Amino acid sequence: MKPVCWVTLFVLLCVLVQPGGGEPLSVDEEGDSGHPRPLWEFGLFNGVARIPDYRGSDEYTTYVVPIPYVVYRGEVVRAGRDGVKGILLRMGRLQTEMSLQGSPPVSRDNRAREGMYNVGGIIEIGPALKYDFLDRASPNNFFIRGAVRGVLAFDVHNDYRSSARGVRMGLGMVYGNRTLFKDSRITFGARCSVDFASSEYTDYVYGVPAAYALPTRSEYRGSGGYVGFSASTYATKALRRKLWASVFLSWSNVDGAVFADSPLVETENNTVLGCALIWSFKESRTLAPVRPEAR
Repeated sequence: MKPVCWVTLFVLLCVLVQPGGGEPLSVDEEGDSGHPRPLWEFGLFNGVARIPDYRGSDEYTTYVVPIPYVVYRGEVVRAGRDGVKGILLRMGRLQTEMSLQGSPPVSRDNRAREGMYNVGGIIEIGPALKYDFLDRASPNNFFIRGAVRGVLAFDVHNDYRSSARGVRMGLGMVYGNRTLFKDSRITFGARCSVDFASSEYTDYVYGVPAAYALPTRSEYRGSGGYVGFSASTYATKALRRKLWASVFLSWSNVDGAVFADSPLVETENNTVLGCALIWSFKESRTLAPVRPEAR
């Protein structure tokens, strides 16, 4: 188990609550239609997960992280365990919002990168376009979302210096069900996605400059294009009114990725396994606006 800094905690929250970039593991942030929820909540997300150092690495790090979170259910801006959503434009079932993802820093003990520069914690943020297949009145989710995110890397081993590292893009389909096991207070969901990235990003994570080349690690320069496929699933059970337990599993594959021939890629498949306990301990008396019955 490794202690983590605040930047890593924030990045891990992005990873843990949306494995593979999916929907939140815990509770419905907006509530069932017709049942208003508090406008804001404060809580604690206690997560445990075994995460690969990077896609294609066969080395994993286990994190145990208690992370405070804030949920805000505004009409235009919403924020929760799945990040900040600024509803910029809504036309029927089509809407724009903000997309947020992250990945923790690569362990300094990673054998494949021994002697190389540090790969810091990464935060990705940018606009997304979402299309819902279900009416807004439905308590379930089924939608497709495309996103373009700028990549910002924080070197946690060098005074948290940040640097832009290109662009990542993703197209994903998400399904969430809150009704099938409603009597057992269990929700579940799944997501699959394909991802793309610019050459600056792939060169940062998978490139091997000449200065770091070895007889067993050839020089390599990253290029832009397809970077992999991922699928994830989760299940959440309400233990009490303000306490939830969640488990999740995510799988990714880099077969055919533009960096597949990098000497830093050791496996085509990775899995993330984790669980979380979510506690909401403070909420507003003011209620959030109830969503309209149709989108």
